[in-house]
Amino acid sequence: MNQDFNKDIRSNLHDENNTSFENHIMGIEINSSLSKKGELLSKIKKFFINVNYGFNEFNQKRPLVGYSLKRICAAFVTLFLALAILFVLLKMVTPDSAFMSDINFDKSEIKPGNDAYMKLLNKRKESVGLTGPTIQQILRYFYNILPIFEKTIYLIDAKGEQHETHQLVYFGLVFSSKFGTPFQQDVWGLFKKAIPTSFKFGFVAIAATYLIGIPIGILAAKFKDKSVDGIINGFSAFLIAVPPLIIVMFVFLFSVKLFNISTIYSPDKIMTFIVPVFVIVLMYIPQVIVQTRRYVVDEMSSEYTKFAMSKGMSQSRVFFIHIFRNAGIRVIRDIPVFLIATLFGSSIFTEQQWSVDGMSQYIVGGVAMRETFLVMGYVTIAALAGIISSLIADLIMALMDPRVKLTK
Repeated sequence: MNQDFNKDIRSNLHDENNTSFENHIMGIEINSSLSKKGELLSKIKKFFINVNYGFNEFNQKRPLVGYSLKRICAAFVTLFLALAILFVLLKMVTPDSAFMSDINFDKSEIKPGNDAYMKLLNKRKESVGLTGPTIQQILRYFYNILPIFEKTIYLIDAKGEQHETHQLVYFGLVFSSKFGTPFQQDVWGLFKKAIPTSFKFGFVAIAATYLIGIPIGILAAKFKDKSVDGIINGFSAFLIAVPPLIIVMFVFLFSVKLFNISTIYSPDKIMTFIVPVFVIVLMYIPQVIVQTRRYVVDEMSSEYTKFAMSKGMSQSRVFFIHIFRNAGIRVIRDIPVFLIATLFGSSIFTEQQWSVDGMSQYIVGGVAMRETFLVMGYVTIAALAGIISSLIADLIMALMDPRVKLTK
């Protein structure tokens, strides 16, 4: 009996020792696991600290570059948010009938609501990426417009047959026959044809605006608070106050009634190009005059100008060597922004009035025809061009102004 009792004690002690040993091993494994996680978190924290330190060091050495990068990053974040909201709004107001506008229901087996109708509708929505969750659709659109990877595009004809093509940049397809074959004409193909025309009008108009507006603004500043200045300011204020549509209609009727100029733009008729350009110049020249006058007046009242005058330097020498040069840098810096504003802004009225085959036809017609991807593409390109023009403006300032450097 004593032997059995001793065996039980030894057995219990052995079990307790094994359990204690297992718990000890488990504790070591847990501690090891926690230690590995701690090391991983420490490495991640150290990585972000190094990245932040490197960015701060880069920003201190090249503040203008860092500032421009911050602006660009903030602009892209804002752009993506705005495009996502616009995408959702356009999707909400686009009815199913917009996807079937090219179907003649009287001569087709496809009738609204039947199986063939729903099958073709789903195929067309799928071909333009409008199926699945909304977030997935938005991300798909962002992926398509980025020129990184080649995309496979599926074109759907009226019979529902599928054709495959490949593109690097894909802004979607048109829905109606007004802009091409529905669900076979891609938006980027339309834009590539229209952008050069709009750029030609915008570039010539902005060049003429600055060539005329800068001397007038300098003249107004030179005769500040005199009758010449008053006349120029009054004329500029009048043009700014008049709505652009009124200016377009006035010049349009004036050119037709008095000079019998054609109302439709044609590359073979030079006057159909000059008159629309003149309208754009009238829209933007007041702003150039006002800005030039303000910049020149600011430089005239600066300390270095007064010091140069007190040293006996002639007024003309001070104007041409100091004032005009420093004010001109600020004026020229705004050229890229004005150019983009012309291409995607005021030129809409002008191109529509003279039937110019530029970008305006797509934003106006796209809104009227519920063309989701035409509107999205127009806004996307305009916003991207605005971001690029802002960066170019910063670089112009750094290159032309010796007081502003990329490194200090």
